[in-house]
Order: sequence, then C-alpha cells, then structure tokens
Amino acid sequence: EPLTWYPHFADLCRRHRRRIEDLLATRATQTNEIGRCSALFQVLCTVAGWHPGPLAVVDLGASAGLNLLLDRFAYCYVDLTSSPIPSVLGGGDPDSRVRLTTTLHAWGRPDLTMPPVAWRIGIDRSPVDPLDDEAALWLLACQWPEHPERFERLRHALALARSTQAPAVVRGDVIDDLGELVATVPEDTHLCLVHSWVAPYLSETHQRELHRVVAGIASTRPVSWMFAEEPFECPGLPIPPSPDPHLGRAKGATAVVLVEMDPVREARPRRMADMHPHGRWLRWWGAP
Repeated sequence: EPLTWYPHFADLCRRHRRRIEDLLATRATQTNEIGRCSALFQVLCTVAGWHPGPLAVVDLGASAGLNLLLDRFAYCYVDLTSSPIPSVLGGGDPDSRVRLTTTLHAWGRPDLTMPPVAWRIGIDRSPVDPLDDEAALWLLACQWPEHPERFERLRHALALARSTQAPAVVRGDVIDDLGELVATVPEDTHLCLVHSWVAPYLSETHQRELHRVVAGIASTRPVSWMFAEEPFECPGLPIPPSPDPHLGRAKGATAVVLVEMDPVREARPRRMADMHPHGRWLRWWGAP
C-alpha cells in the first residue's frame, strides 16, 4: 500500500536529493519494452513466409536496440480459449533466457517459423548503450515498479546484448535520417522497418511525414513496414480498424499493423493483431 512505502521513498529522496536532482536535469524517461516483440515476432515470421531469403530489420526509435534481438528470444503463447486444457504455442529460441509469455486470445494461428535475420540496425535520437552500466541501470529505473516480470526480462535482454554482439543503434532522427540509413541496407535482403510505441512522441504532422518517407523508400525497393502503436495517439499513421470493434476501442489496446509496399503495387495496410501495450495478451488476426 502507498502509505506503507511512502515514508521510505520520501526518506530516500531527502538523503539523495542532490543526485536525484542531477538525474532529473540530465535524463529523460526512456524504455525498451521487449514485451511487444511477442507480436512483432509473429509479424516478422509472416513476412519471412512471403519474402523468402534474408531479412534486414531496421528499428525506428530503438533505444538500446534490444528489440532487434527478437529472433533470439523464447516465445510462449498460451491459448486459454482451447478446451478443456489450454494449448501452448512456442517459437523463437527455446534455450534463450529471455522468455516472453503471452495470453493468446485465439482467432488465428500464426506460423512461428524462425525468420532468417541477416542484417539489423536501429536509429534513435538518444541511443542507449546496453554495455554502459549507468545506461542499463537507467533503463531498469524507467520500468514500472509494480511489474517485476518486466525487470527480469529486461535484465536478461541486457545480458543477451552484452554476451553477443549488440546490434548497432545510430544517433539520428527517424524522419530526417531514415533514408540515408536505409541506403546502407544490403540490396540482397528484404527491408523490414519496425517501431513500437514511438509514433505517439511525434506530432500528427510528423507521423504523416514518416509515412511519406517510408513510401519514398518503397518507391525504390520493397518494404515491409510493421508497427505496434496506439491508434488514438497516431492519427497520422495508416491504421485499419480492428476486426473486433469492442476490442479495438479497449482502453490502451495497441494495434499491430503491417504495410507491404513496393515500387509497383499500391500499399495495403493490414491490422495483424490487437495487443496489450506491454504484450501481456494478444489477439492475432493475421493477413486477410
């Protein structure tokens, strides 16, 4: 209860006031919520089925770049609608210590074949170095204290980034610098642009500008643009309505969208899923 822990919190702030003031003056809230990979991984598997061959994943607003490791996580989808015993769907790397468990409100069953990710990079205005101890502690400090499971999986994701070659995250603007970054992506890979809960930090005008920039990239090469964003916060993005109007209006529900774009065909946005903002539950609609 708040009345129980508040005196301890107030005492902590008094004893460390100077350090806290310095943090508030130099830091900003920044997270790297890997729980959303439960949906993004499914979309990536779908894209891999449509575009055989190596994939290149570019994460917009990547923070520490942990979501770029999504093919190295273990996924567990628990279908509570199956009867009489819940069924479990598994995907990703079963030996990974980064384990994401999601309640699957079954509508469709996605193919969870591991996608071959050959190239990956992120872009962020203020990249977080997962190898920097202070930066890693700040990422943990930005978690909600009542969600202990998020602390655990973030710690494991940071450890994974430190034990392997952490994906590169370059400093830049997702609109102004995206074209230059994409120009470095190998031509023999299929380009996948990914972002999650980044667009709400852009104005509606800048959201539409991001759409224009992605369309410009797609005029020169095929692009799979996938994102998990809150529809109300993102009027400038091409988000189709949910197949379930009640679920689509649910408070805090996140739309998972895939837009296939290339120089020839007209772009067609697809509402692939609706999900909890942190990936706790997921309803998979798939591609109509």
